Amino acid sequence: MGSTYDSLLGELRETDAAPEEVGYTINGDPPDENGNFAISAEGIGAAESGHRHDIADVENLPESLDGKSDTGHTHELVSGITVDGQTVSGELTLEPSGNLLVSAAGQVLTLTPEPFAADATASVADANTANAEPLKVFSGTQAEWDAFTKETGVRYLVFIRD
Repeated sequence: MGSTYDSLLGELRETDAAPEEVGYTINGDPPDENGNFAISAEGIGAAESGHRHDIADVENLPESLDGKSDTGHTHELVSGITVDGQTVSGELTLEPSGNLLVSAAGQVLTLTPEPFAADATASVADANTANAEPLKVFSGTQAEWDAFTKETGVRYLVFIRD
């Protein structure tokens, strides 16, 4: 039985015609001599994993960005403070002086006067040498002030903004 099959297979092999050669390409590129394709992102029209995009000629970009940079303008930090009849706005700078200590924590600015000795060479006209309690300045909304924890023995100067 085995020899009958062998002879049939032999006859079939002898009569088989060679198959037509099938040609495969990827974007028109044929395989190498081993039938392998070298595929690149450029060859198949895809972007490489590491690439960049250059964006140019965006209409009205400079005008759209005007006023959004950190140059050429300031932000009002404190408003509504009147000093000698003039309203202070913009950037407010406080520096310690001979008898005033300045510190800041969050929205609270602490001004602590130090009493002068009787024979001090410098003085402040309205310095209250008997009261060394710190004066803290608070600036915020009404809700922030209501939620703020007030300290005993501290005087507050409060500025409420809308």
